[in-house]
Amino acid sequence: RTHRSTEMISHKYQNRKCVSCGNAQPSEGLLYMSNGDGTCCVDIGDCTDENIVIPDYSPSGDRVTKIRARAFAGNNNLISVQIPETVQVIGEGAFEQCKNLESVNLPSKITIIYSYTFSGCEKLKGVEIPAGVYHIGEEAFADCVSFESIVIPASVTKIGAFAFRDFSDCDGAIIFEI
Repeated sequence: RTHRSTEMISHKYQNRKCVSCGNAQPSEGLLYMSNGDGTCCVDIGDCTDENIVIPDYSPSGDRVTKIRARAFAGNNNLISVQIPETVQVIGEGAFEQCKNLESVNLPSKITIIYSYTFSGCEKLKGVEIPAGVYHIGEEAFADCVSFESIVIPASVTKIGAFAFRDFSDCDGAIIFEI
């Protein structure tokens, strides 16, 4: 057996997908704020994409571990957000009042869905809450009228006031795992 080093193949994007690895092209214009320890948080900055793709690492090489509080709040152009598994914290109200947001993935490392995170996301169709989440904050999913159902994992031990107010126009199912 021999070990051989090869040069890293750089991404080559076509139609916003890398032809080598299949990963989506990260959105341009996002604002990255370094924590000084090799990690950073991200904010909308001057990005105008309708379908935001947050990368694992910032352009300067910091690992993206947090989405700032109210980072995308009130962005009515936003349709989807792809969040990398490196993200451990999504700040309070990060997507609040994103009226046209239809889809977002929650990374498996988050443990809290902070207050107002998705409040007022009228077109959000569904979110899979990761098994490690133990707290859903106040009004986290309030006024998410397009949901058909949501599954609350057994790990959740605290749900804030009005977390699901006017959820699915009161027609959707909230299923609690045991």
